[in-house]
Amino acid sequence: MTIIGFTVPLRKRPMYIAALSSMFGISSVIGPLLGGAFTDAEKLTWRWCFWINLPIGGVAFAVVLFFFKPPERKITNLTVRERIAKIDILGAFFLISAIVCLLLALQWGGFSYPWSDSRVWGCILGFGLIIAVFIYIQYREQDLATIPPRIFLRNRTVLSACTFNSFLSMALYAHIYFLPFYFQAVRGTSAVQSGIRCIPYLISVTVASLIVGASVTIIGYYTPFMWASAAIFTVGAGLLYTLEVDSPSSKWIGYQVIAGFGAGMGIQIPFVAVQVVLSPDDMPVGNALAIFFNSLGGAISISVAQNIFSNTLLQQLPKLAPKVNPVLVIHAGATAIRVIISAENLPGVILAYNKAITTCFILPIAVGGVAWLCSLGMEMKSVKGKKIELGGGA
Repeated sequence: MTIIGFTVPLRKRPMYIAALSSMFGISSVIGPLLGGAFTDAEKLTWRWCFWINLPIGGVAFAVVLFFFKPPERKITNLTVRERIAKIDILGAFFLISAIVCLLLALQWGGFSYPWSDSRVWGCILGFGLIIAVFIYIQYREQDLATIPPRIFLRNRTVLSACTFNSFLSMALYAHIYFLPFYFQAVRGTSAVQSGIRCIPYLISVTVASLIVGASVTIIGYYTPFMWASAAIFTVGAGLLYTLEVDSPSSKWIGYQVIAGFGAGMGIQIPFVAVQVVLSPDDMPVGNALAIFFNSLGGAISISVAQNIFSNTLLQQLPKLAPKVNPVLVIHAGATAIRVIISAENLPGVILAYNKAITTCFILPIAVGGVAWLCSLGMEMKSVKGKKIELGGGA
């Protein structure tokens, strides 16, 4: 995002950012297919999902290293030690610590341990105390802070864009993570087939991102697309919540297309917005904030959705499949339940899985609505008319 900001004129950036965002959709299509292939292959394991990132990351690093010319910056007489001292290492440490406490609490609460357990509420208390210290450090450091208050809190577009990005990411990741579970556990497909059946969702994300990118480049205004994005996505999320064990393909394909198109309309807008309202000097910080909140939303979403899924499954199995050990079902995983569960108990287990997964889909509905509320705080700005000198290129 920062490289695009330094090399592409502002008016053309929406299209380039949309193309970059569409890579998310493409990789999200290829990723599950490769992951499923690795999982199903006899001589490979799921660990190859991580090993394969090394050559891809190496190629990306080489391209940036040899073809991107960084913009010229003001020469300073600061030593390396003085430059390191300007990094908010303490703030970053407290922020990471707070996030770890929050994620542990969300992951453990109600499943691994009761919410009343000291380990759970200790993490919640730790999160509150540590984040309070982090906020104090940010106000003390001001422009040298990890999250500078001048950029994040005093600019309503940056604040709205980051929170919108976080909540939309929460909703999107919940679908991307649990839709394959629906196809594998409820519909009985293989890991590869579940990836193929998620293609409508991810292709619609890519197509919508490119359409909106081109539209913003032509029209100039991007805020209306944020409003429409969250609204359409929330409708699609509500439809996905209605999926049943025997839902026809017309439903699970159509619902994915609606939700994916809504998400794709808004996925790149926050990155465009921060580049419109911030100066070139502040733009890298704005991009970093947008990316951070996007990643944070995804991390929180998976923890919350996994907790909802596990607790709902534990509640439903005794009702729908009383002869089955719930812990055994959870540890078996989505693809193995048809192997370890008898034919007599399998229908009840599948119904329980369907209920648990669709209950997870309440989360995208809720946070999609919150994302729409966040979009109302955006200023009505245009990518046209703002003259910005470009700082680098190939």
